[in-house]
Amino acid sequence: MIGFKPTWGRISRYGLFPFAPSLDTVGYFTRSVEDAALTLDTLAGRDDKDATSSFKQKEDYFKNLNTNIKGMKIAVIDEIFNSITNKSIIEAFTKGLKTLESLGAIINHVSIDMSLCKAIYPTYIAISCAEAISNNACLDGIKYGAHHEGNTYEEIVRKARTEGFSSQTKHRFIIGGYALRKENREEVFDKAQRCRRVITNKVNEILKENDVIFLPAAPTAAPLFKHRFKEDFNIFDIIADNYLCIANLGGFPSLTIPIGFDEGLPFGGNFIGRLFDEQTVLNVSLAAERSFGYYNLLPKGKK
Repeated sequence: MIGFKPTWGRISRYGLFPFAPSLDTVGYFTRSVEDAALTLDTLAGRDDKDATSSFKQKEDYFKNLNTNIKGMKIAVIDEIFNSITNKSIIEAFTKGLKTLESLGAIINHVSIDMSLCKAIYPTYIAISCAEAISNNACLDGIKYGAHHEGNTYEEIVRKARTEGFSSQTKHRFIIGGYALRKENREEVFDKAQRCRRVITNKVNEILKENDVIFLPAAPTAAPLFKHRFKEDFNIFDIIADNYLCIANLGGFPSLTIPIGFDEGLPFGGNFIGRLFDEQTVLNVSLAAERSFGYYNLLPKGKK
């Protein structure tokens, strides 16, 4: 299974329900990198119904696919990779790096300040939740949203937002409301925006010297429900589990492929590329997909 999120603005968002417009990007899952390229050929392009969709000319992604990555520079951010503790993932990722090197790629280990790594997830949460509550304030059960009967306007709104939103949605709206309050905005939302710029500048700096960034996509394979919440949760889990937020914060294209299994469950490796350079991300992902040995897999018993 391939997960692909192109550059922000590469695919029209017309008709979608908004969450956080400065972060929202149309992404999709496919069976292979080739399918991801074909899908992008179909979806990419300017749409006048979405003012944020890009005028930048799209490429013929499928036609231009190739597995020649000789001389390509692939960056590994050490602080993020070192936050992974799962031995299966470490071994599979290290093996994957050696495979990419054998194909002619150049692996560059790069470093970013640990304080910046710790700031990625809080920055994403502050901005996304603030944008979410602002964009969905119209869901009052009268003009927009599910209607619930009530004797007063306030009662209708309260029912719409109490019964119509999940606990997770309410949680995010509460954070967003806090971030946008007049007395909190400068310290929370404005600071998060400044931090977003610092994070994005650092990623651009890395990509100026490298073609893509490659890292494990998550710190573990999908956990069992009984193991979903760990008591020993720490900052390293937050970094390893949420660093992919940088692709949303900067609008970068991001693609995840399988790189191994842990107790029968798959885990992935992720490639992040330069803005509107989906072709490079697709090409290196195709080379990795074909070389890692996890191409076009099916669950046991399936044909």
